[in-house]
Amino acid sequence: MNRQAYLILAHKNLWQLKKLLSSLDYEGNEIYVHLDRGAGFSCEDIGQVCTRSEVHFIEPRIRAVWGGLSIVKAEMALFAEAVRTPHSYYHLLSGMDLPVKRKEEIHAFFETHPGRQFINMWPDDITLENCRYFTLMPDGSRFHPTDNINKWFKEILKKRGITINDGVTFKKGSQWVSLSSDFARYLVGQQDWVNKVFAHCTLCDEIFIPTVLEQSPFKGTLFGPDMFGNENSARSNLRYALWERGGVRHPGTFTIDDYDFLVNSDFFWARKFDEKKDKEIIEKICAINA
Repeated sequence: MNRQAYLILAHKNLWQLKKLLSSLDYEGNEIYVHLDRGAGFSCEDIGQVCTRSEVHFIEPRIRAVWGGLSIVKAEMALFAEAVRTPHSYYHLLSGMDLPVKRKEEIHAFFETHPGRQFINMWPDDITLENCRYFTLMPDGSRFHPTDNINKWFKEILKKRGITINDGVTFKKGSQWVSLSSDFARYLVGQQDWVNKVFAHCTLCDEIFIPTVLEQSPFKGTLFGPDMFGNENSARSNLRYALWERGGVRHPGTFTIDDYDFLVNSDFFWARKFDEKKDKEIIEKICAINA
């Protein structure tokens, strides 16, 4: 059996993270966890949750800030560690995600669709400007004072026509992706290029992987929405996020009322769940893979 890798960016909720790991515990899976330095608990606190999957914790732990370059660094650290062992696919999840289908079904689907990249590709928009103008504080988008300073400085650069990364074709897509073995290794091989191009960018966690794909030999391997018989590109990464009940920065949180929709959908994973808002939905979803 080919093994698939799960790469998890976790930043809070110890009980919930254990539930996620248990839901992924399967002889066909290997799990890699980056636990944020500000999580409030340690890797030792997680303990021995899995019995069939090997779990690896990434060191050093990075303090990953929303919208910041630090998230890119944490993701690249996960991929770099995971590709040291061959896997047929690499699935990037948040610690607030859960699988909403049985792990055997998910594994079998990807084994019958080899060599594809599962990414939601979005139309070009104004956020791509964040890669065209030098950002003073790449981890500053989360905080209003530093975000405002970054925007003010960008406006000065725009008026003066001072740009960076000329010649790079930037693309935007989903942060949470499933990548084939070959492209994941290619991505890790582009580490120096990613560090150079995105060193002074912000909000680039949804840009760096689609951009690397766009300029790679793997550009034509994207899993298209037409494979589902429709044109909804939001389905291409097989993850459902509740944006209609969320905000600009974060999707809404599922409750027990969403259970029937999630388990009867075409999606494999969903986010976000939060133990502090509704533990019942987490328990019931995790029972699928008990």
